[in-house]
Formats: sequence, C-alpha cells, structure tokens
Amino acid sequence: MTGPVGPEIIVVRAVERPKGDTMKTAVVLIAALAVAVPAFGQVPRFRGPVRIESGGTPIDLGYYTAPVMFDWNDDGKKDMVVGQFSYGQIAYFENVGEDSAPVFASYEYLHADSQIIQLPYG
Repeated sequence: MTGPVGPEIIVVRAVERPKGDTMKTAVVLIAALAVAVPAFGQVPRFRGPVRIESGGTPIDLGYYTAPVMFDWNDDGKKDMVVGQFSYGQIAYFENVGEDSAPVFASYEYLHADSQIIQLPYG
C-alpha cells in the first residue's frame, strides 16, 4: 500500500488485556516497507509503542476499542472518543493538557436524553 507521499502505515490494534494474573500487550502494526527504501532511500525506524493514559493509568476499555482524536468540546485541543465493542458504549476523554503533550481526564460515557448511548454489538 502506498499513500500520496510514500508508504502507508496503519496501526490496526493496540489492546491491553488481562490473562490470569499477568497483563499482555498486543500491538499489531502493518506497514508496507517494500516501497519505503525506493521512496525514501532508507528503511524507516519506528519508536516503540506508547500506552495512552488517563489519570496516570493505562486506558483499558476492553477488546476492539476504536479511538478517534478530535476537538470534541471546541477548546482548541484534540480530545479522545473511544467506541467500545463489549458494551457498545462511547467513552469521552477530555484533553486537559495541550495538543503537543495531551493529558486525558477520566472518561465519561456519552449521553443522549439523559441516558448512556449504547449501540448494538456483535
């Protein structure tokens, strides 16, 4: 896969899940590196994964979460909205830091008509 400027890199899933008494982190990264050398003259080097935190703890909203970053509350900073597969709810994390160094507050679920929005899953 190539994008307009070079290789297209897609982060598919980053999930932290409990298994017994241990935590395992699975990060899947798909990258089309075959075109990277001809396009840039060198193989790209990636940094290691970074856990996104809220209140000093890694965010874990279950399996198959779908995070999206955008300015939800019009304060000029990108917040994070995360869809959940397991309960079909949408969590909102306000960015109380800066865009260059985001800090996410504890989440709250999105509501409509005073009820938590819950979408069918499965």
